[in-house]
Amino acid sequence: MTKRRLAAGIGAFLLLIVTAQGAGANTSDKPKPNGRVLIISLPEITWSDLTQRDAPTIRGILDQGAVGGLTTRTITRATALTEGYLTVGAGTKAIGTGLTPILLASKGAGLEVGEKFGTGTAADAYEQRTGQSARQPIVYLGIAAAIAAQQEETYDAKIGALGDALKRAGYNSAAIGNADRTPSKSAAPEYERSLVTALMDSHGQLGGGEVGSELIEANAKAPFGLQINIDTAVSAFDDAWKPRSVVLVEGSDLARVDAYRNVVSPKQTLAITRAALRRTDAMVKKMMTKVNLERDTVIIFSPSPPSTTIPLGVAGMAGPGIDAGLLRSATTRRDGFVQLVDIAPTVLTQLGIKIPETMNGKAFTVAQTDMDANARRDFLIDSDQASQFRDSMITPVAIVFIIMIALLVVGAIISLNRPNRNQLRNLLHFGSLFTLGFVSAVYLARLFSFHQTSKFFYWLFVVAVAAIIGTISLAFYRRRANDDMLIALGLIVVIIGIDIITGGNLQFNNAFGYSPTVGARFSGIGNIGFSAISASTVIFVGFLVNRLGNERKFSRGVIIAWMILAAVLIIDVAPMFGGDVGGIIAMVPAFGLTAILLLGGRVQLRMRTVVIGALVTIGALTIMAAIDLTQPKGERTHLGQLIERVQNEGLGSFSDVVLRKLNKNIATFTGSVWVWMLPIVLGFLIYLALQARPQLRAITARTPELRASFIGFAVLAILGYGFNDSGVIVPGMMLGILGAVIIAQLALTASSSGLEETLNPESEPLRR
Repeated sequence: MTKRRLAAGIGAFLLLIVTAQGAGANTSDKPKPNGRVLIISLPEITWSDLTQRDAPTIRGILDQGAVGGLTTRTITRATALTEGYLTVGAGTKAIGTGLTPILLASKGAGLEVGEKFGTGTAADAYEQRTGQSARQPIVYLGIAAAIAAQQEETYDAKIGALGDALKRAGYNSAAIGNADRTPSKSAAPEYERSLVTALMDSHGQLGGGEVGSELIEANAKAPFGLQINIDTAVSAFDDAWKPRSVVLVEGSDLARVDAYRNVVSPKQTLAITRAALRRTDAMVKKMMTKVNLERDTVIIFSPSPPSTTIPLGVAGMAGPGIDAGLLRSATTRRDGFVQLVDIAPTVLTQLGIKIPETMNGKAFTVAQTDMDANARRDFLIDSDQASQFRDSMITPVAIVFIIMIALLVVGAIISLNRPNRNQLRNLLHFGSLFTLGFVSAVYLARLFSFHQTSKFFYWLFVVAVAAIIGTISLAFYRRRANDDMLIALGLIVVIIGIDIITGGNLQFNNAFGYSPTVGARFSGIGNIGFSAISASTVIFVGFLVNRLGNERKFSRGVIIAWMILAAVLIIDVAPMFGGDVGGIIAMVPAFGLTAILLLGGRVQLRMRTVVIGALVTIGALTIMAAIDLTQPKGERTHLGQLIERVQNEGLGSFSDVVLRKLNKNIATFTGSVWVWMLPIVLGFLIYLALQARPQLRAITARTPELRASFIGFAVLAILGYGFNDSGVIVPGMMLGILGAVIIAQLALTASSSGLEETLNPESEPLRR
């Protein structure tokens, strides 16, 4: 409780900018008369699976509507089927922890009330677990566990929010599907009817449909010997497809295929997937004879990824007023990409029903209507392949970067103990420049489609570009000292800065960026990008002021440095560019402190200084939030959306967000390879402070302005870690850049003669 109050207190500043704007979606509160929505669920299906041969009907619906790549991530990336449906029903990310597949708390136990369950019926079991009578034909026996799971993990998902909203508006809800893997009469039936959770109300009850054993039939050639009875499913659909209704139809055979893939060969997996998809398409074809796309809406989606990989799922929507194009939503702010949490708001928007305040998802909108159907499909398949390529490279790239820093550290320690080894010093100097160039090279690699070639060519490009940057930087150093750092660090700042201004395409699907399958960010600047550009900038300006001269208080170098700090800050935090909330909190005090020190000011660590820094940061955060709120709801960043939540739900929602991010932050200590960067670089810095203090002093004697940069860097790294849910990844990247810079400087001052010269420089020390 203390943590919650503290987090709520930190969030009090939000009240300064909360305006009287209305909550919810931009829809009318009046339901559309006789509106209907058909939701087609294709478990574990990707865009590559939907060939014209196997799914002509489904492809036809998607081709005439708007489509997108669906991020199926809920709380974790490996979303289970139950979590996917729970998320759809809540309109916000839901957790499935605690919903075990055993009989007493079956995660997929959505049963018809008259079905036998244990020694009684499903209705009896439901009443035993909830204390309520089963008043509707279908009940979900895991409702109590589902609600408890959200509360125990501080997730604010309201289970059944979509079903409640539809019921209040007078709409009928129905689900048709059965993905059981055993006959219901078996000794230990294994239920998989999670689709019920997408449309059930908050009591775990659903008004109609068919999920019982009558919906499946035996087929010895099908996975688990079971398949959907298409005629029964179509008949159930005909009964449910009434005016003012929402019907969810699941391709349940597809769910059984995925559960079966671990016991069959890859070739056979493809064969049974295609067979299940053809049967699902045949079922949809019969149902579509009762659907009129001039007045009915059809939504197609994948509720969960395959169990072996985590690709983008399928999302599509066709119906009245929906142009053919790419889907997007305010949760992604990127054309062609939407999330599971957006489905419930989309259903309600199509029916003209107000979106509940508890839903964090946003309704689908349509963009890029100038692309034809084949171009849209090719784009989504290519994006999925690029995303999976990125996800496969993120850890290897990080490991290579960490190993390079570790090798530089070892070499630097050897060099410090053997100062006359000039070849080693030269190698360390170039290696440091190569390592800084590696960061730029990883971003530049996104200019090319390496996911369509091979990892060999990717690595060849990255190494070659890093070597070129290192060589060019070294050539500039030979012309004038410190120009090597200006080139190597400046390229990182320029490449990331221009990329963010132009849409963040180099961040997207980048090993040092983000991907839609991870689903944490789709636009703006990622946390690794923030780390790289902010750390590079704060060190770069120190070298720049030294290069341009710092003879007087407001010298040209100081003024230009201030302008660069301000420009990078705006690029990182402005809602129309980076939209980085954590960046504001870290960069404002760090950059401000650096600017003051470069001017020659003195800053003492006192409570007054901390308070002033906090107030300035809050002021900057308030300004950015106010700017964000002037944007259309569909374009607002995390900050604007958070303020909307505080408007709707109070400061308690803010404290929940803070606690969740804190938990993610702490989890990175055990779940990220970046944690190794901390002992490597911090241990090296401690070694320098204890064993090589003269060489360490020589660095700031040679370039006095670096004192300001190093102090600003310390503030940046500490606050960057504390206010980003990426945790150790943020200081990990920052320390990697700092380590490369320091080792390069040590290499230039390692000899005894060079050390003597740098400890008695002609240049004036930094003003105080």
